[in-house]
Amino acid sequence: MTQQHFDRGAMRYMLAALVLMLGLSSQARASFPVLGRLDASDTQPLSWIGTATGPANVTGTILPCREGIDCDTFILTIGGTNSDWVGKEALVRIDWQLPLSDFDLYILKDTGFNSGMVAQSVHSPATSQQTYETAGFFPSVTGTGRYLVRVVYTEANFNDQYRAAASVMTLIKPNVSNGKIAFVRSSDFVLGRNIFTVNPDGSNETQLTISEYNYAAVFSPDGTRIAFYSNRGNGTELWVMNSNGGNQSMIASGFSPISLPRWSPDGTKLLFSAVIFHDYQIYVVNADGSNMRQLTTDTADDIYPEWSPDGLKIVFESYRSNIPASPNLYRNIYVMDADGSNQTRLTIDPRGAYFPRWSPDGTKIAFLSLRDGNYEIYVMSPYGLNQTRVTQTAVTDFNYQWSPDGGRLVYERFGDIYVINADGSSLRQLTTHPDTDQIPDWSPDGTKIAFTSYRSGGTPQLFVMNADGTGQTQLTFNGDNAYADWQAQ
Repeated sequence: MTQQHFDRGAMRYMLAALVLMLGLSSQARASFPVLGRLDASDTQPLSWIGTATGPANVTGTILPCREGIDCDTFILTIGGTNSDWVGKEALVRIDWQLPLSDFDLYILKDTGFNSGMVAQSVHSPATSQQTYETAGFFPSVTGTGRYLVRVVYTEANFNDQYRAAASVMTLIKPNVSNGKIAFVRSSDFVLGRNIFTVNPDGSNETQLTISEYNYAAVFSPDGTRIAFYSNRGNGTELWVMNSNGGNQSMIASGFSPISLPRWSPDGTKLLFSAVIFHDYQIYVVNADGSNMRQLTTDTADDIYPEWSPDGLKIVFESYRSNIPASPNLYRNIYVMDADGSNQTRLTIDPRGAYFPRWSPDGTKIAFLSLRDGNYEIYVMSPYGLNQTRVTQTAVTDFNYQWSPDGGRLVYERFGDIYVINADGSSLRQLTTHPDTDQIPDWSPDGTKIAFTSYRSGGTPQLFVMNADGTGQTQLTFNGDNAYADWQAQ
């Protein structure tokens, strides 16, 4: 009887202890709910809320932080297989109301022992006044399974609440029709350059600009506008016009550019590298000409910026170097947030890394490097990992472009056009003419390639061919023509 009473008492004690432990556990997790699952096929976001239950984290870092006191963790399970996530990104965003509060967002892959950082979004309210953080990662690269979404109360007030959501962003565009090709022509009779468009079959050639010196025409993501540089005013200016040449507007001036203007994926901003005061720096400006701002301030040149497909990051090339043997002699690849923060070096190479370009699905960055003696194409993850040589040759490979599906790279080698799979397989030479063929560009659907050739009387003319090299057709016949950009839609 006594033993039975002891067992019941012990059971009551154990239940009470369990309830207490569960209560402490729930108190130590400020996220509600504390876990969830996201699959590549999900069309609705996975949502949760969090509350700053304690004082701000003075250090503002993920380690050390005290769960439920100055940080909290949501366990996000990424379902399916890596291949399910090809061309897709897992995107996490948190929002709060008070501009003076600051929550920082970190995403870690839970390996069971050491959790590795895959993405972060950290801004100071003193400078940004923003009330959100957004970070994304590619499960096709980092793998499926458990992730820790950790929120640090950097400057959050007690009981200040945030709302969080994890969603799937599809980065590979569906098949689109092939629109017009924009190109630049120098007249036979007039000193100057102007922008033209032509249909892929060579019909309906149309001149869009009629003044001075215009160049570097780039279609907007939706194909309705063209950004370009012009010297029609006082020095070089950045202009935007409709794709038919109408509504030409100057949106930035007073600089010397070195890179093509790059549209943001949503078509609202333009990115470029130029000298305004001193050194080449990276700038961004709204497409209506408002809010121009400088993103880099290093004393070394920062050039050739490009947006990530989701618009959250910018990859660029920089002369800044931590290699004592070659300070400022070779360039390397860096990445930063779209507002210029969190500038991070991706390549550490005494021979340099150049001309970075994001793959259409955002899972890779291609670049050129001299590390093997001559310019070759390499690819790496968005985090600088798995740097892999794609081309293998004793001559220079350059002027490369990703195919729209991200599976191939077209490029120029010693006056001819080649195509190769992104993993280095299936190399194919597309042109064999004794005169120079150069500057290839894919059609939006990936079935054709435009390029410039000197095979017609020694002046550069625009040609188009099928993606396998067949059907090479001349499109232009007058002046010097080059630098084709194919309309997005």
